[in-house]
Amino acid sequence: MPRWRPDGKQLVFAGEPDGAMTRIQLPGAPDLDPVDLAWSADGKRLFFSAGNKGEEHLFSWTPGSGADAVAVTKGARAVRNADRNEAAGLMAYTATGTDSLEDLYVSRLDGSGEKRLTNVNAELWEQLQFSPLERLRFKASDGLELDGFFLKPLGWKPGQQYPLVLSIHGGPASMYGVSWNHEFQVYAARASASMS
Repeated sequence: MPRWRPDGKQLVFAGEPDGAMTRIQLPGAPDLDPVDLAWSADGKRLFFSAGNKGEEHLFSWTPGSGADAVAVTKGARAVRNADRNEAAGLMAYTATGTDSLEDLYVSRLDGSGEKRLTNVNAELWEQLQFSPLERLRFKASDGLELDGFFLKPLGWKPGQQYPLVLSIHGGPASMYGVSWNHEFQVYAARASASMS
């Protein structure tokens, strides 16, 4: 994904740098993969998306500043498809969570003043029941902290036994997380149906 700075004097790309190239440092997570790279019109800032611990967010970074990249969106969701209008000082993007499909949002370039513009599936969602997602944190054998995500069967009751489906995401690219996953909701609904 090579992207020339607007003045043509610098090139940014996502890959595995070799040598003395500058790397984007993300807060608390130096191994994340930036995607959807875009320069600001003045070439002073770089915008991109990245995933971390099951969430996907938009970031802003000032090359040469020595500062880490800053997340401009927040929350347990996946934010994608950003488009920026610097003259208006606004950006539009889609966001999805475990209980919602993607809807359209708008905010200032720093993420403040966010407004949800659509609620496409509101009528359908009132007719359905979903299992809420729980985040489970645990440590790997090497001490690396990992995130898992757990959905209980619909109508779950303490002390009752239910079937378990374990879906392990391979690596090293991409991740499971807090974005909408119809497959997992089907598993949660089927588990409760199998007990009746």
